[in-house]
Amino acid sequence: MRHITTISLLVFCIYASASTIIYEGDFDTNFPNPERGYCYSIDPPFANMTWSFCEQDPEKYTDVQWTKAVNPNELKFLRTTKGMSLVLIRYHIAEFRYKPLSEEFLQRLNEDFANVRKAGFKMIPHFTYNWVGGGPDAPAEIILEHLEQLRPIFQENVDVIAYVYSGLIGCWGEQHSSAFGNIDVSRGYNRLNESTIKIIEKIFDVVPPERMVNFRIAQYKFQYFNGLSALAAEENKPIDNITEETAYNQSIRSRWGTDEHCLVCSECNCGSYTVPGQDPVEIIEWLERENKFLPQGGEPGVTNGCGSGNEDLDGDGYVGNEERDDCERIRSFFKRHKWSTINENFNWNVDNFAVEKWRKEGCYQEFARNLGYRFRMISAEIPDKINANIPFNVSITISNDGYAACYNERGVELVLRNQETNETYTIPVDLTNKNNDPRFWFGGEEHTLSLENIYLDTAIPTGKYDLFLNLYDPQPKLRNIPEYSIRCANINTWEATTGYNKLHTGIEIENDMSGLFQSFSNDGIYIIPNPVENTFLVEAPFTVIRMQLIDVAGRLVYQTFDNKGSLAGLPSGCYLLHVISDQKIPYQTKIIKN
Repeated sequence: MRHITTISLLVFCIYASASTIIYEGDFDTNFPNPERGYCYSIDPPFANMTWSFCEQDPEKYTDVQWTKAVNPNELKFLRTTKGMSLVLIRYHIAEFRYKPLSEEFLQRLNEDFANVRKAGFKMIPHFTYNWVGGGPDAPAEIILEHLEQLRPIFQENVDVIAYVYSGLIGCWGEQHSSAFGNIDVSRGYNRLNESTIKIIEKIFDVVPPERMVNFRIAQYKFQYFNGLSALAAEENKPIDNITEETAYNQSIRSRWGTDEHCLVCSECNCGSYTVPGQDPVEIIEWLERENKFLPQGGEPGVTNGCGSGNEDLDGDGYVGNEERDDCERIRSFFKRHKWSTINENFNWNVDNFAVEKWRKEGCYQEFARNLGYRFRMISAEIPDKINANIPFNVSITISNDGYAACYNERGVELVLRNQETNETYTIPVDLTNKNNDPRFWFGGEEHTLSLENIYLDTAIPTGKYDLFLNLYDPQPKLRNIPEYSIRCANINTWEATTGYNKLHTGIEIENDMSGLFQSFSNDGIYIIPNPVENTFLVEAPFTVIRMQLIDVAGRLVYQTFDNKGSLAGLPSGCYLLHVISDQKIPYQTKIIKN
């Protein structure tokens, strides 16, 4: 594979004519795409409870079973049959409540990550010191030690981490009811304290900065950034939202997301939006804005999970518990909060299993298609014929039919492939232009990916080429694995063997330079000196933006992007000098090297 450079230049000559291509959308197929959609969970094994619900006495909690290992064939089956690409693994580490994680356990983690990679999945890791019915967590110093042990595991396997669920503190690792004071409940609701803050900051420290961390309740983010003094004064107001300017800067602020674990449970989703002194609707609206740049995940929970009510506190049009798992309500939440994923096999109480209801009501497949992003190519402007010596433009209009944008970095490139030799040439897309970055292709909107002034490698062979869009994973281990590239929702464009989306076929590429240039016949254009020993200067009544030197065999042997050139190192002889100006007129003349 060869690479082509995109150069930002002024328009200076006639571009190749372009064709408008219209793509047929696929609005029905559910297919796997990275880091989105229904998530499969691997939970700790169920045990016979000998402790009460959310028991905080460590002596009474007796279960120390490990979560089962990843079976890559099981995940591959789910990828094929259900279009899944995410697995949530809740690691039960009660055995290590008072001691370091064992080398055997750490090795098991690496093996699980390897098997997730083998299956073409990504993982949401969640560590908890208890499971069935809840239970005690661990002392803060042990949690901090365990996190430090996890640092190299996270760093080695960052490629297949979608995001990390914070876990660790309290019942089910949901940051409440801590046996060791890792969360403050003295005022009747969950409040951060110094131990909580140390653990939170350690989590963000050991998780690689390009990955995000989700927490159970949004109010913890308010508490952390408002500070303990504001919390003590009950001033726990929502903070300013992330903006396009502050998103993805690898700060704690830009990496802190939310996992909703009780979507259908009760009014305000079982405490998710009930901050003392705060309007739940205000918190919900805050999350709508915040989640433009963060992954929203979670699980349904069960109706009647947290009692009932007789007032619509959260403004969703539903009172109490009845019908809170209706398709209409869930669709509204997914859209408003820009959900990327939800646990599909949550089965605490199968009689109230929301996902089964969605299947019966007919919205299950709709959610499967639209959770996270769903990019659909609408149209493109692409030349039918390209001269390697003339710049060309490509623009692609893309709709995101999903609920959310990408939340992890994504590479974008165009790929030209020779129809006879299958040799490929890549054209990287500049992602400093936010319009070209899939993380800014928001759900429910159309976006234009635009490349201007593209120069092909002049050594590219003439012939016919196919053009593709490749939305690849930039992590080196996954760079060329098709399962980790994004498939667009179009008919007959996806190439599963490469992970490419086909844009245009039969593009003709030529290298003919005849007739493209005028000679130096204009007064006021000089080469100083000519003949040349080493360096030379072009003086002209225009701005020189590019000069190319062609030898007698027609090969490009030198190129510069101003009016100063050098023939040092080149053999003596006659060359053709191409000078390109800002006046839309290119020139050529002979130049002699002594």
